[in-house]
Amino acid sequence: MSNETNALLARVGDVVICRDAAYRDALKLPDEFGLVLDARKDRAKVYLPQSRGEPWIPVPMLARVRQPIGDARVPPWMQRTHYLARMLDMLFMEVTHVGADGCAIRLFHGEAELDLFDELRSALGDELRYWRLLPAGMHKVESAVAFAPRDRADPPLPRPHAEG
Repeated sequence: MSNETNALLARVGDVVICRDAAYRDALKLPDEFGLVLDARKDRAKVYLPQSRGEPWIPVPMLARVRQPIGDARVPPWMQRTHYLARMLDMLFMEVTHVGADGCAIRLFHGEAELDLFDELRSALGDELRYWRLLPAGMHKVESAVAFAPRDRADPPLPRPHAEG
């Protein structure tokens, strides 16, 4: 995995793995991909699906998957969540459910135009079960999102660039 991962600063929505086996063993962490829920300069809160744990892991111990969308090793729900984190001004997130019946996440992000939400809804297609927008403070929004289960996540269409 060393040629497909990179140890940069962690960002919310990154798909990561703990690179140090001794560190994983000491904390009894599974050797699996995780999703960065919250990120600080020196550490990241990572959701690990197998244990359903959310440990804070030092950033130097993490390796980031460079392109998780379309990677067969990355679970489809993680690919979708990564996509949403990159499209929105993500502050932090919570995984509320991952199971055979789909997944549900809470995304906390900055302001966004309604056109962006329409684009995202279109890009995610039929697998999107619901998307609720709730106020979360000054200039912050909570998006409660749920996906239907799928065997794979189709890469969303690239966002068109506005010409000037």
